[in-house]
Amino acid sequence: MSVLMLMIALSTLGLLLVRSTARQLRQAGQQVARERALASAQAAVELAAAHYRRLRPVQLDAALAGTRPQAG
Repeated sequence: MSVLMLMIALSTLGLLLVRSTARQLRQAGQQVARERALASAQAAVELAAAHYRRLRPVQLDAALAGTRPQAG
């Protein structure tokens, strides 16, 4: 009977370990996804800033105001 109890206890511990490991892996994956999203957002901001730095002052004013200057 004690061997059966030992086997049940070890099986339970194994199951708990597997669940804990799966949860840790899922959380690590979520952290990686958040870090990638942040890196993408930072890259988009840097790209937009580089684009705005190349514009002439009139174009920059229009871009920041959300309009396009009319060709005169």
